[in-house]
Amino acid sequence: MVETTYDAQIRQIAAFDDLLGYFQGQKPRWDGDVAAAQAAYGALSNDLKGVVKDLMFFPCTVDPDEANPTNVRGGVFNNIISAILAAPSGSYVSIGLVAGKVHPVETNVFITSKTVVIARTGAGDKPIILIKGSSDGSSNRPIRFNSASFSSIRFLDVEIEYDQKVNPALPWSASPLISPSYGTQVSASFYGTNVTGHEGAFLTSTYAGSTVFLNLGVVTLDGVIGSQVSLGTLIVGQYNVTLLNGALIQDGGTVGQDVFMN
Repeated sequence: MVETTYDAQIRQIAAFDDLLGYFQGQKPRWDGDVAAAQAAYGALSNDLKGVVKDLMFFPCTVDPDEANPTNVRGGVFNNIISAILAAPSGSYVSIGLVAGKVHPVETNVFITSKTVVIARTGAGDKPIILIKGSSDGSSNRPIRFNSASFSSIRFLDVEIEYDQKVNPALPWSASPLISPSYGTQVSASFYGTNVTGHEGAFLTSTYAGSTVFLNLGVVTLDGVIGSQVSLGTLIVGQYNVTLLNGALIQDGGTVGQDVFMN
């Protein structure tokens, strides 16, 4: 049967009525969505400074034994690396390590433009930050915190220990615990913290025009060098520092030229 012009018009009118009915049925829901969005925007704009302030302060707890970590600001993470990565760039990251536990650091991480404070929380022995390593077939390389831009990291009332070699047959490769990028600066602070490492291990390094601020207070360095100095500038503030088993404040550089310390 051939559709006539009249039949086509009737069909189109019926389709229009169906479409109109659909939109009229959805309109209350859309109006509600708009009202909710407007209310949320109003709340945000009324306290924008407070919202930004909260977002840029990222407190959390790290407990390697927590079965159900929340992995959010103000919550619990299983490891230091995931906590740092979850915080936005430019934020102040306050990480509380549960006392009396070992906290492995197993992968390299960038602390880009962040201020990171890692401290003991709770009663008990100082938490141990265990620096793991990797092997590329020619050497063993300890895990490190990389600073891609201006960053700061502080260790407070913790123990830092380097793990054993991944491949005992291979030597250690020179790799700082905290590594600045070319031409940038990083602040590394250790207070009430003992660092135990292998021969040749060092906390920071300066190279390619980078500047490192190294603060050591009530610290024991056991077999660890504070900073390797090469093609950059090292500024050291120190108080009550104990050096054991070949440990040094700095390796390389000349005091008064590219090294400055009290």
